[in-house]
Amino acid sequence: MMSMVRLRRGIDIDHPADRFASLLWNTSRIFNSKITFLGKELPPYLLKWPSKELVWIMLPHSLKHFPNTRVIIDFTELFIQRPSMPPSQRKIWSSYNHLNTFKALLGCTPQDTFPFYQISRQDICQTERLQ
Repeated sequence: MMSMVRLRRGIDIDHPADRFASLLWNTSRIFNSKITFLGKELPPYLLKWPSKELVWIMLPHSLKHFPNTRVIIDFTELFIQRPSMPPSQRKIWSSYNHLNTFKALLGCTPQDTFPFYQISRQDICQTERLQ
C-alpha cells in the first residue's frame, strides 16, 4: 500500500514512512522490493509498440520531416536516494553531478508512452566511464 501511495502521489520516502509509522530505511527497502517486483511482472502488459499509422497521426509538426520516426530515444539521469550498501553506492555515484544517480536509456513515442527502456548495471558502468 505504501509503495502505491508513493507512486501515485509522487512524494518523498519520508512521507509514507511517517504515515505508516515505519522507519525510513525499512520503508525504503519495502518500496524498492515492490518496484523491483513490478518492474519484472508488468512490462509485458504495459510496454507495447504503437502502429506506424498511429505514430504518424500523433507525430508533432516539427517531426513530420522524419516520416519513419517511431520512437525518440533519450539518455537520462534520475537523482535517487543513496543505497545502504557501499559497493552499490560506488556504482551509482555520478562524479559529474556529485550525487547518486540512476542512468537510463528511454524511448518515448509521440503518444507519451515508453515502449522501450534499458536499465542495467552494465549500462551504469559504461556511462560512468564516459563521464
